[in-house]
Amino acid sequence: LGEPVTLTATVTGSAQAGVVWTASCGTVTGTGASVTFTAPGSPGTCTATATSALDATKAGNATMTVKPVYRVASFDDVNDGACTWTHCSMREAIAAANAQPNADTIRLVPPAGAVRASGATLTLANAAATTIALTSALPVITSSIHIFGPGPDLLTINANGSVSDQRRVLEFNGAFTGSVTGMTLTGGLMGGGAGIFILTNADVSLTDVNVVDNESHDGAGGGLLVTTGGTARLLRVNIDNNEVFGINAAGGGITLASGATVMMTNGRIKDNIVNNGWGGALHSLGGTLTMTDVVVQGNRTVAGASGGGAMLIEGASTTQLTGVTVSGNATPTGEGGGLRLLAGSTTTITNTTISNNTALTAGGIAAGNVAALTVNGGSITGNTGATRVGGVFLWGSSDVTFNDATISNNTATTGGGGGLYLQNTAKARLNNVTISGNRAQGTNQHGGGIFAATGTSVLMTNGSIATNQTAAGWGAGLYAFSNTVTLTGVKVRTN
Repeated sequence: LGEPVTLTATVTGSAQAGVVWTASCGTVTGTGASVTFTAPGSPGTCTATATSALDATKAGNATMTVKPVYRVASFDDVNDGACTWTHCSMREAIAAANAQPNADTIRLVPPAGAVRASGATLTLANAAATTIALTSALPVITSSIHIFGPGPDLLTINANGSVSDQRRVLEFNGAFTGSVTGMTLTGGLMGGGAGIFILTNADVSLTDVNVVDNESHDGAGGGLLVTTGGTARLLRVNIDNNEVFGINAAGGGITLASGATVMMTNGRIKDNIVNNGWGGALHSLGGTLTMTDVVVQGNRTVAGASGGGAMLIEGASTTQLTGVTVSGNATPTGEGGGLRLLAGSTTTITNTTISNNTALTAGGIAAGNVAALTVNGGSITGNTGATRVGGVFLWGSSDVTFNDATISNNTATTGGGGGLYLQNTAKARLNNVTISGNRAQGTNQHGGGIFAATGTSVLMTNGSIATNQTAAGWGAGLYAFSNTVTLTGVKVRTN
C-alpha cells in the first residue's frame, strides 16, 4: 500500500514523439518514457497504460497487485493522520489496518541493513537494534492484522507505562485471527495483561516474540492475559521477568480465564513474580492449556497466602504438559512449588521433569480434589517442602495415576512424606514407578518414601521403593496408618 515503483515504456519508430500514461488506480507522476507509479491506500489490482502520443493504437499495459501490507519504517511514534510510504509509524499502521475490512499485514523494517527475502522473512545484514518508545497506548487491534518484525533482538516495542499513565503493549479485541512475529514487547503497566491482552474470541499467534518486564497492578497476567473465548498460539515465545501486584494477583507470566486457550511450544516462562497471590509463571482458571517442550524456570510467589510457584491450575481447566521442564520455582508461603492443581482440574503430564522447586508444603506437586491427574513417564526430583511433603502431595478426593515415572531425592524438611504424601481419601495408582532417595527429615516424622494417612489408598504394581530415609521417624520406605495399601511385584529395599 502506497509503495512507489518506476515504470518504463520503450517507444520505437522515427515518428514516435512521446508517451501518455494512465492508471486504473493509484497515481502516476512524471512524464516521458519513465514515470513513478504510487500504489493506492487500499488493496486491489491496478493497471498502468502507456500509450503513444501520436498513435493511440500503440499501447502497453502493466498490471500490479496491491497487497494489504503496511510498511513501518518510522519508529518515532508520530501520528500525522496517515500511513504512507514516506512515513508510517506503528500507531498509524494499526489505525489504517483496523479501518480495512479484510486481513492486513504490517511489516516493521529496521532502519539499516534490511533485505526483504520472501513471505514474512527478512534477511538482515548489519541491522541496528531499534526501540519504538510509545508516548501513549497503541490503538486496540480490532480486525485481522498480522504484524511482522525483524526479530526480538532487533525490534522492541516499549509501552513506557507508569502508575499514573497505565498502558499495555498490545491488545486484541474481536472475533478474528491475528499474529505477531519477531519482536520484544516490554514496558507495559496495566491492571491485567500488561504485555498482551487477548479477549472476545480473538485468535492470536505469537512466533519468535519476547514478552519481558511488564507489570500488572491489581490484575492478572503480567505478560499475557487471555480471557473467555480467546486463543493464544505461542511458538518460540519467551515470557520473562514480568510481575503482578495487588488485588487478584495471579499468573506472573500468563493467565487463562475460564474458556480461554493457550498452546505453547518451544518457549520459556522464566523469572516471573506474583506478589501476594498465586501462579508465579501461570494461572489457569478453567482454561485449556497445552505445553510442549517448554521451560518453566525460576518463577515465584512472594508474601501472603499463595501457591503454585510455577503454575496454579484450578476450576474446569484442562492441561497437557509434554516434554516440559518445571525447575527452580518457589512458593515460600504456599503449597506446590512446581504445580498446584485444585478442584475440578484435569491434568496430563507426559515425559516432564519437575525438579528443584521449593514450597512451604509440597515442593513438587500439590493436587487437591482434582477431577483427574495422570503422570506418564518423566521425573519429580530434588524438590523441597519446608514443612511436609517434598515431592507430591495428594489430598481431598484426588484419584491420581502415575505410569513409568520416577519420584526421587525429594525432601520434607521438618515433616513427613519425603516423596509422596496422601491425606483425606486421596488415592495413588502407581504403575512401574520408582520412589527412591527421598527424605523425611523432621523429628518424629514418618514416610521417607510414602506417607499414607488414614482413609487413603495406595495401589502399586511393579516398580520400587528404595533408599528412602526418615531422620527420626517410622516407615523410611512407606508409612501407612488405617488405610488400604496394595503392593504387587514391588521391590522394597535399602530404606
